[in-house]
Amino acid sequence: MFTSYLFAKVNEDERLAILCDTGIVRSVTWLKEPVKIPESEIELIKKFLGEFPHASSSPYSDFACGDEVKVDHGLFKGSKGIIYKIKGNTVGLYLEALSQYIHAELSKDHLKTLS
Repeated sequence: MFTSYLFAKVNEDERLAILCDTGIVRSVTWLKEPVKIPESEIELIKKFLGEFPHASSSPYSDFACGDEVKVDHGLFKGSKGIIYKIKGNTVGLYLEALSQYIHAELSKDHLKTLS
């Protein structure tokens, strides 16, 4: 789930040294400051991944209006649709069923882009 992340509990000098490694692209920041993830959240992530070792995240930014997608969760699982609207974590889809278009708003993590 966090395949490109390295979590490190370090001071600022150590963080800057880590950034010199050619395998490190950048550190996560908020308002140009390094993000300090609370230990409680790290523990929650560990517990979650312990319960769901095959969990994955969805590349939300890969969706665009006009994309053809397939629904892979929920009532419309297996349906194909075209994205006509993106708002936050949801998309508006036109789903073709019985030769009619059905409007549905679904969570992005329930979709896969068709190649």
